[in-house]
Amino acid sequence: MIELRFLLSCLLFAALSGCSSLDAPAADESSASTAPAETLRQARARTPEVTTTTTATATATATATADTQDNSRKTATQRDVAPEAIAPARVSTPTPLRIEQAEQTGVVQNPALDEISGLAVSRQTPGVLFALNDSGNAAELYAMSETGDDLAHWPVNARNRDWEDMATTTIGDRNYLVLGDTGDNRQVRKQSVLYLVEEPSLDTPSSSVLEPARTLRFRYEDGPRNVEAMAINENIVYLISKEAVSGAGAQASRLYTLTLPEQATDEVLIARFAGELPQARAGFEARLAAAVAGVDLNHPTALDFDDASNTAYLLTYRHVIRIRRQTGQSWVDALTAPGTRIHSHSLWQAEALAVSAGQSIWLTSENVAAPIWALPISPPS
Repeated sequence: MIELRFLLSCLLFAALSGCSSLDAPAADESSASTAPAETLRQARARTPEVTTTTTATATATATATADTQDNSRKTATQRDVAPEAIAPARVSTPTPLRIEQAEQTGVVQNPALDEISGLAVSRQTPGVLFALNDSGNAAELYAMSETGDDLAHWPVNARNRDWEDMATTTIGDRNYLVLGDTGDNRQVRKQSVLYLVEEPSLDTPSSSVLEPARTLRFRYEDGPRNVEAMAINENIVYLISKEAVSGAGAQASRLYTLTLPEQATDEVLIARFAGELPQARAGFEARLAAAVAGVDLNHPTALDFDDASNTAYLLTYRHVIRIRRQTGQSWVDALTAPGTRIHSHSLWQAEALAVSAGQSIWLTSENVAAPIWALPISPPS
């Protein structure tokens, strides 16, 4: 699909290069509405975040369009790097970073992580981020530091049909990673799947196969949905759809909820429709992307909660959005109310975000050596 991506990139760049203004984010924090200059964490060669908005729009839009056509063709055997060729050396536990401003902390070092669609912060090892690739890749879980250093990876005894977001939860005294096999670009899947995998320690050998403690199958009450944004709060799974762009333009994303059962079950669960997310104003950039490539730059691609500040964070192809839950308000009501854009980015194809409770927000994108960015969590106002 390189040819398609290249042609779409050229088309969008040519169209955008003659324009003097693009989408202006509506934010209440002007200091955070644009990405600040990069702060170097280490003296290392790395790939900086693209700073030219027009070029980044073209590549992100073209890549997102090509995904739909690529997913049905790719297989794990097409990977450029075999997993056994990149087995990481044993490393010590990383030191967590203190984030005081928006900054790029590093790049993803493992070349096998070239299509990151899910990110999660470890609940038991500070400074560790877990990541996964989306469809067409091996069913593997990866661990890396907050600067992108490769720490470990493990095969998962599950099918990666179209892994998207990743969440965390605690059951009893055990911490679990929840791998969301929820992607469905063509909206034809009768069921989606959540794999609950007990969080591995860095001492777990890479040869160990991670067995899901639970495999939960579910369907949406109103038919198949393509979901890339998922998170868990108080035993409720929140799923946000990525609706197709129609002739009338971008469609509102839909919010669904699913209650995690207390015990393992073979029953097919039902995700219930809870409401629609408000649609952001579509400026020239977003309208062009929708019209030319059929991509909505404002659709959520990742979601996570921060219980410490009673906030949630949504990632789109262009922004990080903060949603603050008011006293007595449900998360359904909060998520279906307008949020605040707190950061604009120009990552290639941003589909992964995770929160370190009360401390920082982490985001990255697809592509080899993808930049890792961190934002501080502001104290509640």
